Amino acid sequence: SPVESARVTALAQDGHAYPATTDPAGYYTRTLLPGAYTVTASAYGYLPATVAGVTVQTDTVSTQDFTLAGAPTHTVSGTITEVGTGAPLYAEVAFQGSPVAAWSDPATGSYQAVLAEGSYTMLVRAESHRSQSRAIVVDHNQVQDFQLEPLPCLLLVDDDQNNPDVRPYYTSALDI
Repeated sequence: SPVESARVTALAQDGHAYPATTDPAGYYTRTLLPGAYTVTASAYGYLPATVAGVTVQTDTVSTQDFTLAGAPTHTVSGTITEVGTGAPLYAEVAFQGSPVAAWSDPATGSYQAVLAEGSYTMLVRAESHRSQSRAIVVDHNQVQDFQLEPLPCLLLVDDDQNNPDVRPYYTSALDI
């Protein structure tokens, strides 16, 4: 099956990289100067494949096909709770570097996501709470728990330079 949005990078001997991205049919193209290249294809959920010594000649089309093997997957799970109270939170758990995201159960705070092996930055966000991020390496099933700190309550007042003067309205609200 074609792999859409795979990244194909031709690395020249001088160290310069020439990237391309596959279309829905798995096709890519890249104009290169004549020479020898090391070409790597990679995509989320697959193990990368590399071919060294790909030769590009003047006025000739060079073809390099790849077959990508599926990467092993593992489960990342855990709970998301509030600091201090231990109350479960409804939160989004995103894994930067992948298309995977999960939502925690608001009743228990638990979440679960299946990811391809690799390194990711987890980003956990819940309404009215300070976000947290954590770097992880997914090479086995693992538990990642988070405790999010509630954001402080703030009162923002813009009195428009006292025209009209609304100070009595917000000061009376603060005095209650």
